Amino acid sequence: MSEAKGPIDAIKSQRGFTLIEMAIVLVIIGLLLGAVLKGQQMVENTRVIATAADFNNIRAAANTFHDRYQTRPGDFNNATKQLPTNQYPTIAPVIADGDGNGIIGADMGANLGAAISYPTENTQFWMHLRVAGLLGKPRQTGISSNALNEAAAVYGQLMPSGRFGGGFHVLYGNDNTGRYTHWLRLAAGGDIGTSILGTNATLAATPALTANEAYALDLKMDDGNPFTGSVQAGNTVKAGAGGCVSTTTPVSYLQTDDIGCWIISDLQM
Repeated sequence: MSEAKGPIDAIKSQRGFTLIEMAIVLVIIGLLLGAVLKGQQMVENTRVIATAADFNNIRAAANTFHDRYQTRPGDFNNATKQLPTNQYPTIAPVIADGDGNGIIGADMGANLGAAISYPTENTQFWMHLRVAGLLGKPRQTGISSNALNEAAAVYGQLMPSGRFGGGFHVLYGNDNTGRYTHWLRLAAGGDIGTSILGTNATLAATPALTANEAYALDLKMDDGNPFTGSVQAGNTVKAGAGGCVSTTTPVSYLQTDDIGCWIISDLQM
């Protein structure tokens, strides 16, 4: 006749995890988390590389246009006669001539984050490149029910969209060192946010990248310093506002994943 087990015997008979088993579980969890974080980093690195390529492709297209027509896209004062506009009878807006003064749009001075009116040479810059076949082709109205026309000045239509959000614009003005040139600006538009498509490109620039993303892109393309070189960081009006960079010496990008930056890159035309 077997003896009845008491409470202490019941507790002893319950088998728990050993330290070795718990260690194995923790190692597996650590490996899974590491794989997820590594995957996220790879996605981020891919977007940085692709965005750097976007800057270079636009820059190459603008320089090819300049070599071919001896003038700048957008500023071309004979675009309607020399560009093959007859191939695109239903594009909108209609291709327009620039004033040929050597500057694309107005001199923005230090306000490289300011709003851009529409249509202007700044927006015709993209149309001239597209009609010339150097940056894709214009989408024509009435060709298909899914066709997007160029009439709306939004990122993802007339202006290219950015891979982090917002999109690209071209402006002329001076940077933090007072250097005047044409710049490509990667930013979102106004208060609409940083969506890839549909962001109003004519509103004043708002941040489209985190400080960490902007730093990675600056480091990939330039010197990693937000106030110097061919790539610089910006905020609502000019490079150096809060949320993107630290202005204490030495100036540096903030280490944050909050969206606080837009950037400019020398167009080098």
